Amino acid sequence: MLSGIDHAPPYEGEARRVAKLGYDVVLVDSNSIPRDSAPDVVRSYVENALKLPYALPGKVAVVGYSLGGGRAL
Repeated sequence: MLSGIDHAPPYEGEARRVAKLGYDVVLVDSNSIPRDSAPDVVRSYVENALKLPYALPGKVAVVGYSLGGGRAL
């Protein structure tokens, strides 16, 4: 989950709500992702998430809000 421009804390509640639905959530401050390297950085987050012991192969999604939506694309 990629935050909007207002950093990660405002999105912590949403991350908890998604987690309560049974999903593992990694909340990232989108401001820490440089625009020119966003595809590589987001790809590395996805690859690392898939390496977690409880991850299901091929079952990953990227959700971005505002600035994070741009980074997700």
